[in-house]
Amino acid sequence: MNTIPFLSNSKYILTILFTGLLVIACKEKTTGNTEVEVVNTETLEKTVSAGSIAFTNEETTKLFNGYLALKQTLVASNPEAAALAANELLNLPGVAGSDLESVLKEISIPDLAAQRKHFSVLGMALEPRIKSSISTGAIFKQYCPMAFQNTGGYWLSDSETIRNPYFGDAMLTCGTVSATWKSL
Repeated sequence: MNTIPFLSNSKYILTILFTGLLVIACKEKTTGNTEVEVVNTETLEKTVSAGSIAFTNEETTKLFNGYLALKQTLVASNPEAAALAANELLNLPGVAGSDLESVLKEISIPDLAAQRKHFSVLGMALEPRIKSSISTGAIFKQYCPMAFQNTGGYWLSDSETIRNPYFGDAMLTCGTVSATWKSL
């Protein structure tokens, strides 16, 4: 009886199956162009204010714009730019002494893996403020099942298009929209 040696190794087969499942779970689609533009807060403020999203107060608008700028730096895998974006958010009125201050201080240290983990916490802290302040447009809560060693991670976006801040261009489009929030 002829057997193929590597097929008799169950670890090898399980590894292949697991890899296949990860690819299917992520639904990664590569378009060949994975360049990511880093957008500054000033540009985003104009985009969100002039675009289809508006908030009931200026503080939330500035927070969300800063959050989007920070997200873009993580999508671009740029820890130095992420630290600068976090520092900009720290300087916004109402942040000092709030639940956001400590997480933003952690993100202001240029360590990409730590920044991405704390970015997930930041999104959860911002969620109730963002959700309750939308006056026009929609915010998309997005999810990557593979983030943080397959425990998953959420982030907020102004677009349905997935731009994964937890993997950057390594898995730029890995994720799904898990919720859409609109004005009440």
